[in-house]
Amino acid sequence: AFKWSSFDRRFKLFLVITAIFALGNSSNVFLILRAKDLGVSPILIPILYLLFNLTYASFSLPAGIISDAFGRRRILIIGYLAFGIVYLGFAFAPNSAFMLPLFILYGTYPALTDGIQRAFAADLVSEQLRATGLGVFHFTTGAVAFPSSVVGGLLWNFISPAATFIFGTASSFLAVLLFVFIFPMVEQ
Repeated sequence: AFKWSSFDRRFKLFLVITAIFALGNSSNVFLILRAKDLGVSPILIPILYLLFNLTYASFSLPAGIISDAFGRRRILIIGYLAFGIVYLGFAFAPNSAFMLPLFILYGTYPALTDGIQRAFAADLVSEQLRATGLGVFHFTTGAVAFPSSVVGGLLWNFISPAATFIFGTASSFLAVLLFVFIFPMVEQ
């Protein structure tokens, strides 16, 4: 039977951190809409998205190897920072010339986070709870996925497109602060 008390504090805090990060990680459609708003031709948008995916695929394996050697938490912090910085770029990009480098840089963020978050979640639970822990992790991030895009859309429509990206930046930087200053202090 599932018992929340079976998980230690570090795993629970990790869930909070990833949920905060995920809340600002709205749908990639907002990136495409931003590129369109800045004047990128509809013909070029699939190429930008292809470059994002090529970057993601190219850096995923090296990021995993580095996380094994230097620690998953460090790589996740770098990935969350990369996300926040790129989102700032999307918020304040003055024209379409910025879209190519931003989409390429954006591909580094999932390479530094997707698989590594799962591995870190697995590291934080006992072997007997590993499958349940991964299920709880995926439930948490999945449950936040829809509200993150709703918030992103509301900010886009009622404030500005930049507000969507500023919110994402703020959530990623808050997750980094929790990882850097609070996570190390939590005992098992």
